[in-house]
Amino acid sequence: MKLISNTVLLDGRRVLLGKRSKGRQTYPGCWALPGGHIEAGETPLEAAIRELHEEIGVLASDLQLLDDFQTDSVNAARFYIFATRSWVGEPLLIGDEHSEIGWFDIEQALTLENLALDGYRHSFRKIQTLGFSQ
Repeated sequence: MKLISNTVLLDGRRVLLGKRSKGRQTYPGCWALPGGHIEAGETPLEAAIRELHEEIGVLASDLQLLDDFQTDSVNAARFYIFATRSWVGEPLLIGDEHSEIGWFDIEQALTLENLALDGYRHSFRKIQTLGFSQ
């Protein structure tokens, strides 16, 4: 099973999402949280920090584990979802994994039809419930 770390960057009540490029094998054209595969010998937290730097050029700190869930599809994976309000750098589109990035109000993110994973909705609801978005 694949292990994947994603991170919710929080700016007030907004979350950053990346639209996966149409050529991606999984979830093409869908909005997703920045993140990726956990490499051998890496913790989920280390992977989250590395992936944020590789994908959007920010150096994040004070990440807190928000959620974890498993998908049961052909592409079964376990996802670790972190959240942070602390990073250095302006999020930028780096590489070709995403065709665009954008900030979404949490309520707007909850209703996106082309959100890559329903598990993200659960994470966004936890942000609201736990007061992360204050």
